[in-house]
Amino acid sequence: TIEAQVEAGDIVVTRIAATETNSGEFNEASDGESDARAGINMARFVDGNVAEEWEEADMLGMMAQLGHLPV
Repeated sequence: TIEAQVEAGDIVVTRIAATETNSGEFNEASDGESDARAGINMARFVDGNVAEEWEEADMLGMMAQLGHLPV
């Protein structure tokens, strides 16, 4: 889900929220476990095409939700 999107010149910044379900083994997480995660994507456009892209995602939150971090 796109939560927000901002354009400044040739840069577009998008904040997303995603819910994912594990469909295979991932660091010993069992099948069917799900997590919710937020992320930010920045893209620089040249002539209507993405020339560069940067992404940040809440991987620590994902690992905690899947039970891979000590409580």
